[in-house]
Amino acid sequence: MLKRERFVKPPENIGPRDMYLSGYAIAPFFQFNRVITGGKNAPAETDKLTFGADTQFELFSGPIFGNQVVTFAPYLQTDTMSASRIFGGRATWEPYNTEWNVGLGERRPLFPGLEFTWQFHADLDYRFVDRPGNTGLKLHDDFMWTGAGVRATFWILPDLFDSKLYVVVSPSHYRDVQQSRTATLIDTSLNYNLDTQGLSALKVSYRKGYDIQLDKQYDLITGSIGVKF
Repeated sequence: MLKRERFVKPPENIGPRDMYLSGYAIAPFFQFNRVITGGKNAPAETDKLTFGADTQFELFSGPIFGNQVVTFAPYLQTDTMSASRIFGGRATWEPYNTEWNVGLGERRPLFPGLEFTWQFHADLDYRFVDRPGNTGLKLHDDFMWTGAGVRATFWILPDLFDSKLYVVVSPSHYRDVQQSRTATLIDTSLNYNLDTQGLSALKVSYRKGYDIQLDKQYDLITGSIGVKF
């Protein structure tokens, strides 16, 4: 992280429901994805390198939400051969509200044997194709995806399974206002933690729809064992 600042005291002469900037952070990021497609006689490999920086602002108080987080992330996308070059940026808004229990991470019962938490995010993602390379995109194409998503976590029989068994459902929907198309993606997973701290877990996932970040259509079931260090 390059810079982080949190303002403990609110500005002077501010009302109890007035919104103000309570903190910010700046952190660089790097992502690498490789996709292998084709048969044995004609395999094909494509990869994607993304460099950028997350700039996050925290807004405290306000008439509706007790806290809000706004993130801006400009980035450059290329590949290991530098054949492609795409400039882009993402903006994300995440609200927090105690009455609606949104974004807090505090579990609430739906009915006996099932507890939940949920988060909401609204997004804008813009990309300009300066050099398409092997991405399959066209020269000087631009995309502006706008939309939103929800992440809901459901703990199944938390007393019986010691809060180790849970389901995560993450639907999202976006519209490209430049290309007049839509994209819907649904991620669902069944998870079981192998320890009380959640450092190791079994996971079965199902992904269906179009991922605007990876530019790829999915209809995929996967199983995995995860370990955190």
